[in-house]
Amino acid sequence: MQASGLDPILARAVLAGLIRHPAEIARHMEVLGSLRNASGALGKLFEAVIDVALEDQQLDSARILTILAKSGFDQVASDLLRADTLPFSFTRRTTVDEARAREDLNEAIAVMVAQPAVDAALAEATAALSRDGSEEAFARQVALSRKRQELEARLANLILADEEDLDD
Repeated sequence: MQASGLDPILARAVLAGLIRHPAEIARHMEVLGSLRNASGALGKLFEAVIDVALEDQQLDSARILTILAKSGFDQVASDLLRADTLPFSFTRRTTVDEARAREDLNEAIAVMVAQPAVDAALAEATAALSRDGSEEAFARQVALSRKRQELEARLANLILADEEDLDD
């Protein structure tokens, strides 16, 4: 997986979710560890969150925010955690269904990890189709386009499900 292809909005949501639910960091340590190479502020914040979790397995949200503040990430973290920025169950300060928030965070991480690989394969398939125009290349491009749409639908379902909860 290449971190450079991360969707920045989704990456911000996942980071906010990990800060809100730091116990989930350990469950996804391998995947999140691969994001250490992401560039810019998001990459540095991913790295800081992972490092904090490696040092202390018993983190809660308040403690992780304190540690991040000492590392100079207080403004970035507080921007991520603003209630009006990211429409997911796992980014909320309080949630009625903690298990659902964790499941939604897990799904968002799965989508975030899959997107760059699918996008790269789709670009490759599109280039192959333009080179040879074969039926195999066309079929591969169509299959990857569908996979990309499925990922987008999974992400949209997370947002829609959360909006339905807000209507209650």
